[in-house]
Amino acid sequence: MSAHGMAIAQHLSPKHGFLMFNRMTRGEDGTIQYDLYNRFPIGSFSLIRLSTLPFDGNLKMQISAARMLMLGFFAAAALFAYFSGFRLTGNGWVAAGAVLLAFSSYYCLYYDDMIFNDVPALFGLLFVFHGMVVFVQEGRFVQLLVKTAAGLLLGWQVLALLLPFTLFGCVRELYLSRSIRSVLKSRYLVLGLFALLCGLAILAVNLTGEYLALDVPLTKLPSFGSILWRFGQGPPETYESYAKYLRWKHFMDEQANRAGRMCIPHIFVPQGVIHRQFRWLGWLALLCGLAAAFFSRHKILTASLVLSGIFWAFPMKYFVVFHDFQSIFFIGIPLVFFSVLALFVGKLSKPILVGFAGAAFLIFISSQIHLNDLKGVDIGTNVLTADFQHIADRIGKGKTIFVDGNYFTIGGATHAVGFYLAGNYFSSTPKNADFILSEQKNKEFELLTPGNKRVFLYKP
Repeated sequence: MSAHGMAIAQHLSPKHGFLMFNRMTRGEDGTIQYDLYNRFPIGSFSLIRLSTLPFDGNLKMQISAARMLMLGFFAAAALFAYFSGFRLTGNGWVAAGAVLLAFSSYYCLYYDDMIFNDVPALFGLLFVFHGMVVFVQEGRFVQLLVKTAAGLLLGWQVLALLLPFTLFGCVRELYLSRSIRSVLKSRYLVLGLFALLCGLAILAVNLTGEYLALDVPLTKLPSFGSILWRFGQGPPETYESYAKYLRWKHFMDEQANRAGRMCIPHIFVPQGVIHRQFRWLGWLALLCGLAAAFFSRHKILTASLVLSGIFWAFPMKYFVVFHDFQSIFFIGIPLVFFSVLALFVGKLSKPILVGFAGAAFLIFISSQIHLNDLKGVDIGTNVLTADFQHIADRIGKGKTIFVDGNYFTIGGATHAVGFYLAGNYFSSTPKNADFILSEQKNKEFELLTPGNKRVFLYKP
């Protein structure tokens, strides 16, 4: 996924109309085709590109810069969760303890530096939630609209928070006023319509760019087909091999299991236990969150936060079922769950609450250290990164490359090759290629990277 995100970001440029694509292919007749990926808002990928611009020509530093950007978004998400928690509970120790524990899960800490739009979208979701809290407490509506637009530019997941907030707000307005006219004038409905228009505008820009690049009917656009597929409207045969995972009972059990895993700091999960069933904890935390919403002074805010993950996972069933990193958007459940726990501890005594927050900090740090060891990422000594740095230095930009082998095996993933050789074209045959890329030693061609270890560059 990180290679995918980097490939999309590296190709963003005015020259290509800021299209989001993985790679360019040059046909034998000279025509250019794009492997397009216009499904997401452009905001996150633009920021990834901006973070890597100072390091053009240095693959290692580009990857490091993009990972640091993701960690920055992750920290900012936790910070705005704290700001919201402090406003809602009035207690900084409660907010700090709840946030640290909620952000200590396997899913949060394993994917906190994944280079894509998901971590920025997590920030966007909690940034918008903070806007909701300020709106409910102080009536400041414009700041909520601004945060909504900014959040949507980072990811669609923000809509899963806005939908219940708008729905519950309109129902409350109808209950209090008994008037449809009052609902039509309510700020909740204005917010919902504003978010819908922003989302449609972003999607329209994406699809228009794709249409201009491919010049095919709307229904034939790859992104349009992908949208239909994610909502279960694709060709039936494409789902057959996944039928077991798409059954509602299996899907609900898996989502409950993921929500449960989000409520357990990673350091407390026995080593090697990844697929252990935590369904019971997921359901318990969800019920606890809904009960907290019922008794809370801010019912709409709490309920919207708790249910946002469900409002995302269930409509996007055909997407989230295969991507466990989407579990980070259940963040509202552990945030409320641990807030309730912290409030209970705080009633015992303030020193105990301070100790609770201190213990949460140690748990967070311990979980992060353990997961960093599990990741084992060392960009500096990565053989593929070093090999492709040599290759990129020799090739430059704007050349045509023939890959002698499988993209998936030659670069770790298709998108890795797209990132490493961004700005170049690929060819399905060696006939018109400027360079040949291969994992095999081939004496028929001139070897240009004799110092490489796994991937070699040749001159035809």
